[in-house]
Amino acid sequence: IVTTIDLPLQQIAEQAFPPDISGALIIMDPYTGALRACVSRPTFDPNVFASPLDQETWSELQEKKPFLNRVCNASYPIGSIFKLVTLSAALETGVVEQHSAWECPGYYTFAGRKYHCVRKEGHGSITTKLALGHSCNIPFFDMGKKMDIDTISHYATLYGLGQATTCILPEATGLVPSRAWKRRVKKERWWAGETLSASIGQTFLLATPLQIARMVAAIQTGFLVNPRIIESTPLDAIPLPIKEETRTFLQKAMHAVVTKGSARWLDRLHQKDFMIYAKT
Repeated sequence: IVTTIDLPLQQIAEQAFPPDISGALIIMDPYTGALRACVSRPTFDPNVFASPLDQETWSELQEKKPFLNRVCNASYPIGSIFKLVTLSAALETGVVEQHSAWECPGYYTFAGRKYHCVRKEGHGSITTKLALGHSCNIPFFDMGKKMDIDTISHYATLYGLGQATTCILPEATGLVPSRAWKRRVKKERWWAGETLSASIGQTFLLATPLQIARMVAAIQTGFLVNPRIIESTPLDAIPLPIKEETRTFLQKAMHAVVTKGSARWLDRLHQKDFMIYAKT
């Protein structure tokens, strides 16, 4: 059996990931889906099973859930990474344009309630590209006000969220809420204010790190690839039904995150002769 893992890269990834922090790290070839390095923390030393374990050791070992593969078998709130989906939906449906602009005073008022931006004092005048670059909530609240939750959910599923990636490893499917889902599961109607929260990745949204890696890869390539960890697994890709001009704009906005926005500290790495596209 030949895996897709690049051993030197895997070793670097394990050394770089702090051992006392819970989370996951994925390095995936966006065109082939080959997983070159994967780290899930916390982990455990398999050598402890070489001899019988007492109950106390077994209980301590399970405290931080080291047996859970956080790369693909744990679902997390998506947060502002989901703004990529919201912006895709808004651009594709004509709710906003690439050159739209907003005024951010630090909050957005809807139905008598204030929805706050990540920057309390506000961003001032902000364009569509920099709205993503600075992760300003106000434009996305406005998009959420103008779109139905089922429209946003539809575009989330186009990006592969809420469904298995078909990776060979055991994986969670995450959750993309809709009107029908909430009525079926929560026995409640969907409220318009919840759409505003969903537009910035809040409410009931859940995804695995591997789903997010696959989604971001699709923005670059134009197709959803099947993540592979066995080299002989056939390449399987599904065309992403998002306009090329939308994907190109998302790429520019993700580059602005690094050059002008919320991840400016990464900009110093551009001298290393590679480009970085990021989201918060």
